[in-house]
Amino acid sequence: MKRNKAKRDEQLEELARSVEAATSLGLRNGDRLPSDVAVETLVEGKGEFLLLDLDGTILEANESACAQLGYTREELVGQPVGAISTRQTPAAFAKLLAAIENEGTQYLFGHNRRKDGSTYTVEARLWKSAADGAPRIFCMLRDASGFQGLIEERDQLISLIENSAEAIVVASPAGICSYMNPAGRELLGIGEGELTGTPLADLYPPRLRERVESEVLPAMQRGRWQGEMELVTAGDGWTPCWMNGFAITHSQTGEVIGLAVIAHDITQRKAVERHREKLLSLNQVSRNVATSLLEQDDLNAAIGIILRGLGGIFGVERSYLCRYREDRSWVFRTHQWTAEGGEIHLVEPRPESADVYGWATKILAEGMPIRLDNVRESGLVPQEGSGVLRPDVHALLVMPVLIEGRLESFFGFVDTSGPRKWDDEELAILQIIVDSFSRAVERRIADRERQAIAADLEKAVARERAANRYKSEFLANMSHELRTPMNAIVGYAELLSRPNVDKPKQDAWVAHIRRSTDYLLSLINDVLDLSKIEAGQMSLSRERCLLPEIVSNVRELFAGQAAERLLDFRFEYHGTVPEWIETDPVRLQQVLVNLVGNAIKFTNDGGVTVRVSSEPDVDGDSVWLRFAVIDTGIGIDEEAQSRLFRPFSQVHRAPDSRFGGTGLGLDISGHLARLLGGDIRVESTVGEGSTFTFSLWLPRAEQTSSAIEPTPDHTAVPIGPLDFSGRRFLIVDDSPENIDVLRFLLTESGAEIDAADNGARGVEMAVGACKGGCAYDAVLMDMNMPVLDGYAATQRIVESRCASPVIALTALALEGDKERCLDAGCVDYVSKPVVPTRFFQTLLRNLLPLPAETLGAIVPTPDADAAPLSLVGNPRFQPLIDRYVGSFNALALELREHCDEGRMEKLRTGVHRLRGTAANYGYPEISKAAGKCEDAIRSDASIEDVSAWLEALCGLMRAASSS
Repeated sequence: MKRNKAKRDEQLEELARSVEAATSLGLRNGDRLPSDVAVETLVEGKGEFLLLDLDGTILEANESACAQLGYTREELVGQPVGAISTRQTPAAFAKLLAAIENEGTQYLFGHNRRKDGSTYTVEARLWKSAADGAPRIFCMLRDASGFQGLIEERDQLISLIENSAEAIVVASPAGICSYMNPAGRELLGIGEGELTGTPLADLYPPRLRERVESEVLPAMQRGRWQGEMELVTAGDGWTPCWMNGFAITHSQTGEVIGLAVIAHDITQRKAVERHREKLLSLNQVSRNVATSLLEQDDLNAAIGIILRGLGGIFGVERSYLCRYREDRSWVFRTHQWTAEGGEIHLVEPRPESADVYGWATKILAEGMPIRLDNVRESGLVPQEGSGVLRPDVHALLVMPVLIEGRLESFFGFVDTSGPRKWDDEELAILQIIVDSFSRAVERRIADRERQAIAADLEKAVARERAANRYKSEFLANMSHELRTPMNAIVGYAELLSRPNVDKPKQDAWVAHIRRSTDYLLSLINDVLDLSKIEAGQMSLSRERCLLPEIVSNVRELFAGQAAERLLDFRFEYHGTVPEWIETDPVRLQQVLVNLVGNAIKFTNDGGVTVRVSSEPDVDGDSVWLRFAVIDTGIGIDEEAQSRLFRPFSQVHRAPDSRFGGTGLGLDISGHLARLLGGDIRVESTVGEGSTFTFSLWLPRAEQTSSAIEPTPDHTAVPIGPLDFSGRRFLIVDDSPENIDVLRFLLTESGAEIDAADNGARGVEMAVGACKGGCAYDAVLMDMNMPVLDGYAATQRIVESRCASPVIALTALALEGDKERCLDAGCVDYVSKPVVPTRFFQTLLRNLLPLPAETLGAIVPTPDADAAPLSLVGNPRFQPLIDRYVGSFNALALELREHCDEGRMEKLRTGVHRLRGTAANYGYPEISKAAGKCEDAIRSDASIEDVSAWLEALCGLMRAASSS
């Protein structure tokens, strides 16, 4: 093949030289006549001359031409030129005319036919000029019989070029194309003559043109260039070719008179090479998978090699591995690879219902792959957001992984760019890889089973002893746990049977009996739950329920215990948390009760925080709900953590009897968490505390609004050993409700309280106390009051040189409010609703000094996210709440009248009071709504906007008063 190619190249070069030689035998420049010479001069000349019209008809012939052809002038005139020329058919003459039009004078070698039928070799020179006022073709002929061999050789070479299967291009020395054979025109998808005048560099893709101009053309002009290049084809495509480019030189002078390029299409060869490389790469992936499984026993690494390696070889956008749960009710995408993001191992994969995989599971379970070259034409409609068919899938290849004949998982390869053909040979090698993976997994399972059996045999006696020990410990614990409440019940029952027992003692003993029976019942329920779980008979319900209600139940259950232990007990919502969920509310609450109860039991100082958060899943219709129970208790060491979720096991054992129990709670909670579709994880440091995180995947979550009820967002937190005995405070506020709250808080700490309902009265009392030598320890000044507001009142107190510090109390929250209070002379600033830690910390920081022995009040550092104070649940405060809520209906009507009649200042005053008081009475939503209404008024919002905010506020007030 190489020898034939070399010979062909030599023939083509010889052809180019023959053409140049033939041209040199024609008329030289000195022999040529100017194009505008008179026809008569040519007719009378000695050379053979013909005059043609643009259709190729002979209009004139001189005597020399007639004598050579054997015709009279009358016989020649009027005949087509094809009558005397063997090559000038009408189509050939049309091409010749186009060449004359585009290139000027043309020189031809060929054969003319005489009248008697004989032929002779002739050289012709043709050009276009005007004669008798019309465009004509002038033709000078010369007998070239002595060059017959050269012409025949040239014709052979021309035939070789025209019929060559390879693309051949001829260009000028400067690289301007003048000719391309039919094979070349077919390759490039162009018509005859379209290439003429085109730079040779334009035949190549734009990215290669700089190289062609800087490297290829100079090499050709110097002699030759060979190599692989791409030629532009129709439709902005390109074709890889092997190219041989060389210079055409003058046979005598050696001067470069043109350039020629021979291009051979190697598309098929490149495709074969790519296919071979792909198969080699697939084989390499297969070897890497085998090495990873057999030598390293690393299943995740083998999966990564398959997804990454095959995904790159196939050129897909993503690949993944999905696993079935044992009952095939859920599918988990555990591993994924994308061309952009690389490999991901999903530790907590999102479960998907196996229903959307049903059609695929039926095929895969039989060991058959799913191969869809064009999903749109397959008749399968993609299901939005789930399953193997997603909206962006155009081509899909899914390979099942069968473990001992059972469908365990599957590999998926997705092309989102468009339809594609999955190659049979590639599929066969992929099947070998997946089968190898399956066999390796089976071997590993078999090995582990054998090891497990051997280990079980070796540890059978140890397990039996451990089981007996656990049972003994369990029975001992149960005996103790049962005996303790039973002893209490028997003892108090005996006491109740005695005569002449007063009523208070009877009530106390009955309460003790009730607590003991509740504990005993809870213990029995735990044992029953454990037995159901171990027997596989624990059933769960699924119903639509309110998450805040479940959380509120847990909070109320443990608020008293936390208060008794002087613990900071709080619930926090982080981000957007769904209000309506679908789950088993009883079992969900059971898990939370166990986790919170343990946290309180093992925490002596500090507090317990329950942090509720959620994370929407990628499908937008489900959510991960997380409960983090964070305590500052004794903590758990790493060894003990391994026993946390083990039945009959306790982390903290005797002699510390404070932490007694059967050790069933966490084991039951762990089982329930998994049955609910979640899990429990723990992080703990000894001496610092623990965090138990309960994560729950919910298929549906809904956010709605609910009626406002007086629920304590944060149960009243013990403030600590506050002692304000001997302290005197002046509260200046026009809101009786605010005065009641502050009076209640401060008198509980032993302080004496005076109050004024306007700024003028407050100045009079504060200044009078200073002059009388008994200055108030602090003046708590509301900044928004009638008669004289808090700003002016503070200025007058400061100007009187009164020693009492003034602390601003305001519900205003717009930018600059705090600075305005401080500029008026206030020493500090507390915003409404009251946050207990910040309120008391501010008081202690600014009170007039007392002797050191009276300073005993210490409060925690204020938390920026601390909640407003709620006194709901305090029986001594309940009458104030009832009176406060009872005023809501009348107040709502009054606010509505202010708005309807345009009394915006009175309306602002009314909602300002609600803003500062509602949260402290257990209605934070009303406080927020009042704040939004006041801010709208202060920012000069339209009456429509203010009315809308007011209507929302009144609705909340009506809901609260009717609850």
